[in-house]
Amino acid sequence: QCEDTYQSEGLCDFNDYVCVQPNIFFRMDDLQDADAEIVLAGGSGTVQELIASVMQREAGLTRSENRPLIVVNSEIGEGRHRTRVYDPLLAAMPNDYFSKYNIHVVSTVDEALALVKKTQVLSGKYVPPTVPVQVPPAPSP
Repeated sequence: QCEDTYQSEGLCDFNDYVCVQPNIFFRMDDLQDADAEIVLAGGSGTVQELIASVMQREAGLTRSENRPLIVVNSEIGEGRHRTRVYDPLLAAMPNDYFSKYNIHVVSTVDEALALVKKTQVLSGKYVPPTVPVQVPPAPSP
Protein backbone atom coordinates (compact mmCIF):
# COMPACT_ATOMS: atom_id res chain seq x y z
CA GLN A 1 0.00 0.00 0.00
CA CYS A 2 1.15 3.56 -0.59
CA GLU A 3 1.54 6.10 2.22
CA ASP A 4 -1.20 8.40 0.92
CA THR A 5 -3.70 5.53 0.63
CA TYR A 6 -2.77 4.32 4.10
CA GLN A 7 -3.36 7.81 5.49
CA SER A 8 -6.76 8.19 3.81
CA GLU A 9 -8.14 4.63 4.03
CA GLY A 10 -6.24 2.91 6.84
CA LEU A 11 -5.12 -0.70 6.79
CA CYS A 12 -7.04 -3.94 6.64
CA ASP A 13 -6.94 -5.53 10.11
CA PHE A 14 -6.52 -9.16 9.00
CA ASN A 15 -3.38 -8.97 6.83
CA ASP A 16 -0.52 -11.34 7.56
CA TYR A 17 1.96 -8.80 6.24
CA VAL A 18 1.74 -5.11 5.40
CA CYS A 19 4.28 -2.96 3.60
CA VAL A 20 3.57 0.75 3.23
CA GLN A 21 5.60 2.35 0.45
CA PRO A 22 6.29 6.08 0.14
CA ASN A 23 4.63 6.24 -3.31
CA ILE A 24 3.26 4.12 -6.14
CA PHE A 25 6.62 3.93 -7.94
CA PHE A 26 8.27 2.19 -4.98
CA ARG A 27 5.20 -0.03 -4.69
CA MET A 28 5.32 -1.04 -8.37
CA ASP A 29 9.02 -1.85 -8.07
CA ASP A 30 8.42 -3.93 -4.93
CA LEU A 31 5.64 -5.91 -6.65
CA GLN A 32 8.15 -7.18 -9.22
CA ASP A 33 9.91 -9.20 -6.48
CA ALA A 34 6.77 -11.25 -5.76
CA ASP A 35 6.37 -14.88 -6.88
CA ALA A 36 3.04 -13.93 -8.47
CA GLU A 37 0.83 -10.89 -8.90
CA ILE A 38 -2.91 -10.98 -8.36
CA VAL A 39 -4.82 -7.94 -9.58
CA LEU A 40 -8.21 -7.32 -7.98
CA ALA A 41 -10.74 -4.64 -8.83
CA GLY A 42 -9.32 -1.29 -7.81
CA GLY A 43 -8.82 2.30 -8.81
CA SER A 44 -6.43 4.15 -11.05
CA GLY A 45 -3.41 3.05 -9.01
CA THR A 46 -4.32 -0.60 -9.56
CA VAL A 47 -4.62 -0.04 -13.32
CA GLN A 48 -1.27 1.77 -13.28
CA GLU A 49 0.35 -1.17 -11.46
CA LEU A 50 -1.17 -3.67 -13.90
CA ILE A 51 0.03 -1.76 -16.96
CA ALA A 52 3.49 -1.24 -15.42
CA SER A 53 3.81 -4.96 -14.77
CA VAL A 54 2.87 -5.81 -18.35
CA MET A 55 5.32 -3.21 -19.66
CA GLN A 56 8.15 -4.54 -17.48
CA ARG A 57 7.47 -8.08 -18.73
CA GLU A 58 7.36 -6.82 -22.32
CA ALA A 59 10.67 -4.97 -21.91
CA GLY A 60 12.33 -8.00 -20.29
CA LEU A 61 12.93 -6.11 -17.04
CA THR A 62 11.10 -8.67 -14.91
CA ARG A 63 10.78 -12.40 -15.32
CA SER A 64 7.49 -13.95 -16.22
CA GLU A 65 8.38 -17.65 -16.26
CA ASN A 66 6.83 -19.37 -13.20
CA ARG A 67 5.59 -15.92 -12.12
CA PRO A 68 2.00 -15.40 -13.20
CA LEU A 69 0.24 -12.09 -13.48
CA ILE A 70 -3.34 -12.98 -12.60
CA VAL A 71 -6.18 -10.57 -13.30
CA VAL A 72 -9.34 -11.29 -11.32
CA ASN A 73 -11.86 -9.89 -13.80
CA SER A 74 -14.84 -9.81 -11.44
CA GLU A 75 -18.29 -8.57 -12.34
CA ILE A 76 -19.55 -5.22 -11.11
CA GLY A 77 -22.73 -3.26 -11.56
CA GLU A 78 -26.38 -4.24 -11.58
CA GLY A 79 -28.85 -5.48 -14.16
CA ARG A 80 -28.07 -4.48 -17.73
CA HIS A 81 -25.15 -2.38 -16.46
CA ARG A 82 -23.35 -5.46 -15.15
CA THR A 83 -19.87 -5.81 -16.64
CA ARG A 84 -16.46 -7.25 -15.91
CA VAL A 85 -14.00 -4.75 -14.42
CA TYR A 86 -11.06 -5.19 -16.77
CA ASP A 87 -12.80 -6.13 -20.07
CA PRO A 88 -11.90 -2.85 -21.87
CA LEU A 89 -8.26 -2.97 -20.78
CA LEU A 90 -7.86 -6.68 -21.58
CA ALA A 91 -9.48 -6.19 -25.00
CA ALA A 92 -6.81 -3.59 -25.83
CA MET A 93 -4.00 -6.02 -25.00
CA PRO A 94 -2.52 -8.03 -27.90
CA ASN A 95 -3.74 -11.65 -27.76
CA ASP A 96 -0.23 -13.13 -27.73
CA TYR A 97 0.68 -11.24 -24.53
CA PHE A 98 -1.33 -13.64 -22.39
CA SER A 99 0.79 -16.70 -23.19
CA LYS A 100 4.00 -14.79 -23.94
CA TYR A 101 4.06 -12.92 -20.60
CA ASN A 102 2.26 -15.47 -18.38
CA ILE A 103 -0.88 -13.35 -17.95
CA HIS A 104 -4.03 -15.13 -16.79
CA VAL A 105 -7.60 -13.90 -16.48
CA VAL A 106 -9.88 -15.53 -13.92
CA SER A 107 -13.25 -14.69 -12.42
CA THR A 108 -12.64 -15.35 -8.72
CA VAL A 109 -9.97 -15.00 -6.06
CA ASP A 110 -10.18 -18.77 -5.44
CA GLU A 111 -9.23 -19.42 -9.08
CA ALA A 112 -6.31 -16.98 -8.72
CA LEU A 113 -5.04 -18.67 -5.55
CA ALA A 114 -5.32 -22.12 -7.16
CA LEU A 115 -3.21 -20.87 -10.08
CA VAL A 116 -0.56 -19.46 -7.72
CA LYS A 117 -0.43 -22.78 -5.86
CA LYS A 118 -0.12 -24.73 -9.13
CA THR A 119 2.73 -22.46 -10.24
CA GLN A 120 4.52 -22.88 -6.91
CA VAL A 121 4.13 -26.66 -7.04
CA LEU A 122 5.52 -26.78 -10.59
CA SER A 123 8.46 -24.54 -9.68
CA GLY A 124 9.21 -26.41 -6.42
CA LYS A 125 8.41 -23.39 -4.22
CA TYR A 126 5.18 -24.65 -2.67
CA VAL A 127 5.27 -25.20 1.09
CA PRO A 128 2.03 -26.57 2.55
CA PRO A 129 0.64 -24.44 5.39
CA THR A 130 1.30 -25.80 8.88
CA VAL A 131 -1.88 -24.30 10.30
CA PRO A 132 -5.21 -23.83 8.58
CA VAL A 133 -5.65 -20.40 7.08
CA GLN A 134 -8.73 -18.67 8.42
CA VAL A 135 -10.35 -16.12 6.18
CA PRO A 136 -12.52 -13.60 7.98
CA PRO A 137 -16.11 -13.23 6.77
CA ALA A 138 -16.75 -10.56 4.16
CA PRO A 139 -18.05 -7.31 5.60
CA SER A 140 -21.78 -6.82 5.30
CA PRO A 141 -22.91 -4.03 2.93
